[in-house]
Amino acid sequence: ESVGEPGWQLDVTGTLLDETLPDRSAYRGKVPVVYHGAIAASKLAEVMRHSDLLVLPSLEEGFGLVVPQALSCGLPCAVSSMVGAKDLIIRTDYGTVFPVGDEEAIGNTLRAWSLRTERITGEWSWAAPAKQMLHLARTGRMTK
Repeated sequence: ESVGEPGWQLDVTGTLLDETLPDRSAYRGKVPVVYHGAIAASKLAEVMRHSDLLVLPSLEEGFGLVVPQALSCGLPCAVSSMVGAKDLIIRTDYGTVFPVGDEEAIGNTLRAWSLRTERITGEWSWAAPAKQMLHLARTGRMTK
């Protein structure tokens, strides 16, 4: 079953690998897909600020730097359970973690987030965890 609602569009950014060509060519879903290719970081931040949800359904992802980048732009994230940055999705306000490869869970996640319009807030810079570590080292207690 193809997930999609009227008005949905999938924007894909980043280098398009030749190995993905068969999948891209075979796609027959309802949702239009727009491939943007690699874009500058400044443009990526603009795209994220105007997007509704970052979806990272990776089968394996050591961390996924794009997750804190998206969160910094106020963009909630839906990531697979194999994305290392899933630990940043500590509350459902920030996004959703779905089981890797579970198409039904991905569809349910997309439908649920399509009903939400709020942006997220928080400190997602590299300075925030560094401050936490320094505070913990000095006091032995985590800050809130």
